[in-house]
Formats: sequence, C-alpha cells, structure tokens
Amino acid sequence: RNMGVSALLCFAVVIKNKLWGLVSCHHGEGPRLIPRTVRSDCLSIVQAFSARLSAMIATKRNQKFAALEENKTAIARLLHPGNALPQQIAAGTDFLLGAVECKGFAMIVDDLVCKSGQTPSDTVIQQICSAAATLMKRGNAV
Repeated sequence: RNMGVSALLCFAVVIKNKLWGLVSCHHGEGPRLIPRTVRSDCLSIVQAFSARLSAMIATKRNQKFAALEENKTAIARLLHPGNALPQQIAAGTDFLLGAVECKGFAMIVDDLVCKSGQTPSDTVIQQICSAAATLMKRGNAV
C-alpha cells in the first residue's frame, strides 16, 4: 500500500527445489481478476525461465569443473623431475593461479622462496611459514 499497489500477482522462480527469486506483477488501480489462461501462461513462462536458468547454472558449474581439471592436468605435466622448481612455477603461473582462483602463489623449498603473482615480500612469506610450522609442531591445524 505504501507504494500505491493495491493488487499483486507473484510467481516463484525455483532452482533445484529452492526458491531462487520471484516474478512480481503490481497493479495500482484496485483489485483485478486475471483470467486463468493469463495466469497459466505467466506460470508457464516463469517455469520455462526457471528451467533455462537452472541449465545455465549447471553449464557454468560444468565449465568451471572442466577448467579446474585442465589446470590440474597442466600442473601435473609441468611438475616433472627434469625442471627446477622455480622454472616449473614460472612456466605454470596461469595454471597455479587459476586452479584456486587467487592472485598470488608462494612456496618455500630448501629456503628458496618461489612465488608468482601478487604476494607479500619474501620476508613476510618466510614469517608466515615459520609461524605455521610452530603451530603444527604444537599439534594445531593450519
């Protein structure tokens, strides 16, 4: 009423048996009888929209999964014994960052900091690893 609405017709947009949203129709000139055929057509349109949206969400999820699988395969190919770790990380930067959707990656091997993308300084990375090692020695999860 505070928006000048005196009649309302709503349809639920349902994805995987959960309410995802609503399609809401407002009328400001008093209650109105909407013919059954019009309500039925509106419901059919909203159900078709729900089905299409559900398919789009599933496609997006499948594409993301496929991209992660490609990254995993590419990383496995890069990490072969013939290359030194810094070269492997440099060659696989895009795969490493894409695998976990991050902006930076760092790793310490034999006191050598290997990093790519946006990361803290080497000193800060070493401090983080030292703190994590201390927690692990105390039996804490990191």
